Amino acid sequence: MGSGSGWPTGCSNAAHVKSVLLAFSGIFANNALYVLPISVLLYGRENVLPVTTLITLDAIVTFAGAMIALQLMEYGRVSPGTVFRTVARTPMLIAILLGIPFGLSDFAIPGPIETFLDFNGAAAAPLALFALGVVLSSTPFRVDRTVASFTLIKLAVFPIAVGGGLWLITGNDPAYALFLLGAAGPAGAMAFSLALLHGVRTDAIAQVVVYTSILTLFSMAWLA
Repeated sequence: MGSGSGWPTGCSNAAHVKSVLLAFSGIFANNALYVLPISVLLYGRENVLPVTTLITLDAIVTFAGAMIALQLMEYGRVSPGTVFRTVARTPMLIAILLGIPFGLSDFAIPGPIETFLDFNGAAAAPLALFALGVVLSSTPFRVDRTVASFTLIKLAVFPIAVGGGLWLITGNDPAYALFLLGAAGPAGAMAFSLALLHGVRTDAIAQVVVYTSILTLFSMAWLA
């Protein structure tokens, strides 16, 4: 039985798919709804290009990489058309593509429309958290080695690796702090959504999302 996205709802290799999604949660940060608002608050709207770049790259490169890995696990081959269609329907990428013409043309959005967009945009994060909370209400929270390991990877190992790589390549580049902030964000809910789509257990992935969302409050406050 197929789903609306072209992916089957069942999964013949659930353990491997779960491993891919746990790895994905360790490198895919919630930059759009978590890191970007913090960056705008700290650095101003005109100085957050590194974070918006990360959001774009994650929506295209990281997400496509996860799709390719999932296809290899499930089918033993990759369908470029399916990967392209799935990535092209990502809401973040659609929003970015729709916004490019406005940015290039320097078109002034009428005041009432801008107020409407600002009002609804501010509600995006709380609504996403509420929806996630409803789904997580049936998830048993028991920290095991898997949950602890991938929480540590997202919380410390990945930001340290990114920070070290950036320091070697860019040195004292002013964008260093923002790229590091983007790497230090909590695990995005995309891995959880993909687990639901593929019919694999979500308990470990859900816990990684929740625990990193809480613990990164301290690490990101320190980085800021």
